[in-house]
Amino acid sequence: MNQPMKALGFKIFLLWCILLLPGIVGVINGSGLSNLQDNYWGQLIPWGKTQTIEAIALIIILTVAFFLYVKAIKVSKRASLFEVTAWTLLFTVIFILLFPFACEDVYYYIASGQLQYTYQENPYLKTPHQIIGWQEDPFLSTTGWGFLLNPYGPLWNMVTALLVSLAAERLWLALLILKVFAGILHMINLFLIGYAAKELNLKPTQAMVVYGWNPLLLFELPGHAHNDVLLLTFLILAFICLATTRATFVLPLLTISAMVKYTSVLLGPPIALWLILKKKYLSLVVSTTLLILLVLLVWAPYWEGIETLAGLFRQMNFYSIKSLHYLLFMGLSQWFANIPNTQAFQISSRIFLGIFGVLYAYMLYHLWSKREPASISGLVKLCIVIFILYLFLINKWFQPWYFCWFIPLLALCKETSPIFPTALLLSYTAELSRVPQLIIQNTGPLVQVLSVTITWLPLLGYILCKNIFPDNSGK
Repeated sequence: MNQPMKALGFKIFLLWCILLLPGIVGVINGSGLSNLQDNYWGQLIPWGKTQTIEAIALIIILTVAFFLYVKAIKVSKRASLFEVTAWTLLFTVIFILLFPFACEDVYYYIASGQLQYTYQENPYLKTPHQIIGWQEDPFLSTTGWGFLLNPYGPLWNMVTALLVSLAAERLWLALLILKVFAGILHMINLFLIGYAAKELNLKPTQAMVVYGWNPLLLFELPGHAHNDVLLLTFLILAFICLATTRATFVLPLLTISAMVKYTSVLLGPPIALWLILKKKYLSLVVSTTLLILLVLLVWAPYWEGIETLAGLFRQMNFYSIKSLHYLLFMGLSQWFANIPNTQAFQISSRIFLGIFGVLYAYMLYHLWSKREPASISGLVKLCIVIFILYLFLINKWFQPWYFCWFIPLLALCKETSPIFPTALLLSYTAELSRVPQLIIQNTGPLVQVLSVTITWLPLLGYILCKNIFPDNSGK
């Protein structure tokens, strides 16, 4: 066994175990789900301010874990497949057991599943809190988002209905089932990343550590059961098809990924253009036909016209204090007091949409103008940049787990590229963006500026590295 990996794995294991302690104490004391959700760290330290304790705990644990994770990446080339898999499995089990204290999305998934399975309702047309007597059903009443129509893709809704049907009307069992499901997918993705890395002549064990040991992924996917883990499964499979010349299945797999969460659509144009440059015309035609059939098939049980997307359209106009969009929106509202908030919102949205549109078009033009396809590595890096730009400029409802989208792609990059350390750091600072609000306990201008600055500081490092150390890898 690789001794450095063993030592690093054991230290990370101990760190993650600390996250379990409040939940263990809470269970011993008989705390219910609501008490654990509202006062998780208070179970362990009842005399302190819960939010401050949570902020300090996250800073210390995530910072040390990230430092050890980076060291593990450096030594993982010499590690065996068995030890990387064993440690990842151990970490995944810990996070399956972790109570999801930092986010409540999993309860909305459960409510959506219950809405379909028990009440036979379309989650795109009726909200959980529109069901008569919803207050009496813990599957519907536990979520704080029960007033919203479903914003997710139809494949995910099919999955939630199936998983909730296995819970036998026990909320804790439904929660466990969704977390186990996320954990299993995380392990499947680990092996898919290893296979993809091997096909791209990268070191599989290193790629697997980049993905499987990433603190953000562990905390958000098996830890909080976010549906992004299923999106990543089909995204990785799409890139495996690119690496193994099975081009016919690339766009259908990307489409399936987008029918979990729609953001994978962003990668459709560059990948299609790449296939054209590779002269995969027949594959592109068959692929496009298959994706259309898939969309029709999966949407069929839910589609009731354009109003089916009402939940998605509404969420597109939500904003969080951690988004750059929110800063501009608030700035316009304060600098130009005569502008109504709705107009300021539209102006800021159009500014960032325009900037992103120009940059996106330029990247596609740059890809096309070479008249020869970039390497797979070059395409992977382009897709990472697209995701990052989308999150930076377009996404108004910024959440830390959205940064999970580019981590599997990062695992298929060479660590010599400037995008590699930048994206790794973003996965760390994304989680730390929670801290200002936890400590200051308001959503004022200082918290807004600090949250955005902490999140996106690594981009400055990328710009500097790009100018000082040109990226010559994977052209």
